[in-house]
Amino acid sequence: MQQGWLGGPVGLLGRGAGGVANLAIGTGAARPLARIHLCQAMGDGLFAVSLAGSLFFNVSIDAARPNILLYLLLTMAPFALLAPLIGPGVDRVAQGYPRVVGAANLTRTLLCLLLAVHLRTVLFYPEALAVLVAAKTYSVAKAALLPRLEPQRNLLLAGNARLSRLGALGSATGGAVGAVIIALSRAEISVLLAAAAFFVAAVLALRLPSPQVATVITPAEEFEELHDPDVLTAAASVAVLRAASGFLAFFIAFELKRSGVQPWVFGLMAGASTLGAVGGTLVGPRLRRRYQEPTLVRGALAVPALCCLVGSARVGPVVLVVCVVALALCSNVGRLAFDSIVQSHAPDVDRGRAFAGFETRFQLAWVAGAVGPVSVHVPGWVGLLVTAGVLAIGGLAFNVERNALIRWRGALVPPLDLSRSVLEHARHLQAAGQYSHAVLEAALLLDLLTWCDPTAELAAAVLRQQRTVALRGDAGPVEAHQALQAAVALRAGSNAGQEITVDAIDPVNPVDPVRAPPPEPRANPHPTR
Repeated sequence: MQQGWLGGPVGLLGRGAGGVANLAIGTGAARPLARIHLCQAMGDGLFAVSLAGSLFFNVSIDAARPNILLYLLLTMAPFALLAPLIGPGVDRVAQGYPRVVGAANLTRTLLCLLLAVHLRTVLFYPEALAVLVAAKTYSVAKAALLPRLEPQRNLLLAGNARLSRLGALGSATGGAVGAVIIALSRAEISVLLAAAAFFVAAVLALRLPSPQVATVITPAEEFEELHDPDVLTAAASVAVLRAASGFLAFFIAFELKRSGVQPWVFGLMAGASTLGAVGGTLVGPRLRRRYQEPTLVRGALAVPALCCLVGSARVGPVVLVVCVVALALCSNVGRLAFDSIVQSHAPDVDRGRAFAGFETRFQLAWVAGAVGPVSVHVPGWVGLLVTAGVLAIGGLAFNVERNALIRWRGALVPPLDLSRSVLEHARHLQAAGQYSHAVLEAALLLDLLTWCDPTAELAAAVLRQQRTVALRGDAGPVEAHQALQAAVALRAGSNAGQEITVDAIDPVNPVDPVRAPPPEPRANPHPTR
């Protein structure tokens, strides 16, 4: 009887805890990735506090400047390696994103174990560099994996927001624990706890589901999608936000250290940044229901610029907290909008390379913004005015550049969008063995893409020749293959860099001996009577 009396409250408590976990971590295929992200974020917080203790807090302000400059160089170097090496390497591994997630966290586990021994030796810098490279490898793989686990576009922003929220909470928790450990003991203990968190993330990566295999697309389609006006302008705006964040973070850190404030004030600023980041993950998806991503990016630049401009009239702790919260919140909203844009436009097979390239630009922007207040003393009101000016110029450039790109591509985008659908349908017909229909479908691009570059005339001639063959009913796998290759070249506007070699194609008898599959024997549809 007593067990039954307790069963109700205990069961209710268990269901309530499960509901809270589902709300925080989410449900569905992306749930394992959310758990991994939370664990590795805690490890990042522990590791970052260990670095800050040895480079900034335990030394004088004059000694901190060269230490921080060296640290900034260590953050630039990983991204110089990341773009040309890590992104393409991840994309070449078949279904490799879950494996990369696990390998990156396991690598950080081993490196943190080494750092606990070498924290106060010269080996600290190369090992810290390797940790940062592994961290950004995970970031690229995570950003490329999420849209395959959440393929619906309307769920991408919510998924990005959930991961960002868990990342902010995990980093804040790890940072708080690390700060307490450093105050009571040594930084080596914090590094060992970071290793434990990364190891748990590596183990959880074994439960990641295998993502869907991406459709291989041509370099022309990849170039077109990654150079969409929304992608280009959003990337530039996020870079401006990162530059402003780097400038404001180090400006406030040195300003507080110069003022000789108590350590809890630094914790207050860190908490304000975390509060803004979490707020951005909560506000972003709700704003997305009413506004498109470009509007969110535009607002993410305007709001913190206004806060910093008004705050420069009277600089104080409260004003700095407000500016930190506003910039952290809007930076998260802008980044969520940008991730959603790229994940819906970028080709699946090259998302790793795409995100690696964007992350390189963003980190370089953050470093460029941080170098100023680290190198020279910046007065309080000047620092806020500079931050407001950078954000205002970024917002103005966003509007001007986006409008110019839209006007430039206004006449081209509708045909490109329609031609993409035509090509996809033609590929499906080819795969189904309906070769004549596939050729005729691909030949529709001759009417759609009348604006193509004159250098694509040979591709157009090939496509016309194969259309004539298909109208006679003689099209087979060779003709379908050649027609699709020519259609791709025609859609690109130029034959350079495409899958076919134009010099090897005879417009009269267009068979590519290198690319085309061997012809299959078939009966003569017009036998001699």
